[in-house]
Amino acid sequence: MTELDGVRAKLALARANAEQLEALLRPVVEAAQRSIERMPSENPFEVVYKITKVPWIDPAWSAIFGQGIYNIRSALDHLAWQLVLLDGQEPTRDTQFPLLDASRDKSGRKVRVDIAPGIKRPDILAAVESMQPYHGGGKWGDQLGVVAELSRIDKHRLPIAVSTMLNADNIFWGLPEGYTTPSWWFPVGKALNEGDVVAKFLFSEPVAPDRFDPHLVPQIALDEAPLGSPYRTQDLASLLGGLARIAAFKIDTLIVAPLFEGELPAWIAPGPPRPDTSPRTGTNLLRTSERQGAEDNGTTAGTADGLDVIPSATKPVNVWPAP
Repeated sequence: MTELDGVRAKLALARANAEQLEALLRPVVEAAQRSIERMPSENPFEVVYKITKVPWIDPAWSAIFGQGIYNIRSALDHLAWQLVLLDGQEPTRDTQFPLLDASRDKSGRKVRVDIAPGIKRPDILAAVESMQPYHGGGKWGDQLGVVAELSRIDKHRLPIAVSTMLNADNIFWGLPEGYTTPSWWFPVGKALNEGDVVAKFLFSEPVAPDRFDPHLVPQIALDEAPLGSPYRTQDLASLLGGLARIAAFKIDTLIVAPLFEGELPAWIAPGPPRPDTSPRTGTNLLRTSERQGAEDNGTTAGTADGLDVIPSATKPVNVWPAP
């Protein structure tokens, strides 16, 4: 067993939680997609779609998502334990990884970032400080800030709120020859109820095309983030898998590489010893630009500059007010 096997095990569990969610939600979403219908409109220039059946939200989905968030948070606390040992000290019951969404307290004083019982080595303190969510916009701006906030919610209030929403990031359509691209409106990040309008298209031609398919797909998404947040636009499984991957990416880049010489990346699940377990220079262990397999939850890690596995913007909305 290596020093960071606990970290890797917890992140592997979070990935398993995401895969479990994806398997549970796929048939639910497919059934909801079949209930989206094109509705008659008095305006010949207009095409309107409504959702006629919204799935019942199973509390188990929130519980599984919460387990995944707990596993990511726990991976960071396992890391804190190892950092205290690396510092030559003994961890305590208060040893946990700090995740701060502000660099200053209410009085304006700079907050000290530390791990109990108190880290002495400046390089360890600097590495931990570089992981803080306030560098990325706080609790709903930074991915680790999202993990911290959802972990807090899950501890004190069950379930984490989820709802049926439109998957606005994957809408696409083709048009018959001679038609121009319509204006559109989608309820981005809005919880849907039965009978709600999910899309409106306004054509410049006097008769909208009969054969027009915008490929509208609902999804089960997080309903905790503020309106307009990109964390409301991903399905639960992709969001959880993405948060786990970016946590591993930051751990590997900011903690493992500078402090734990010879350790495997955090994203690699624990397993039997291999003939050669030392990372090779230039090896893309996170596969950040390679084709991903089914085990990767369809989510890739971001670049070292952007660290952006969660979409940072939603599709533009460019037509009339919501109905």
